[in-house]
Amino acid sequence: MSLQGTRHAKTGEARRAPLFVLDGIDHWYGSHHALDAITLEVQPGTIGLLGPNGAGKTTLIRTLLGLLA
Repeated sequence: MSLQGTRHAKTGEARRAPLFVLDGIDHWYGSHHALDAITLEVQPGTIGLLGPNGAGKTTLIRTLLGLLA
């Protein structure tokens, strides 16, 4: 991942490099599919992670931290 910013494809405006990018992340707990092909790009700034119990929030954070393979 580059630390330099990029340009928006349509507007040409400067854009900072993303904090992280995920592409097709899956994670299973036995037969339970906790993360199902998660693909996202998070830009710098204030973010939140909301969802009901069992939605995979903790699994996603543990994956980002490298605690799950």
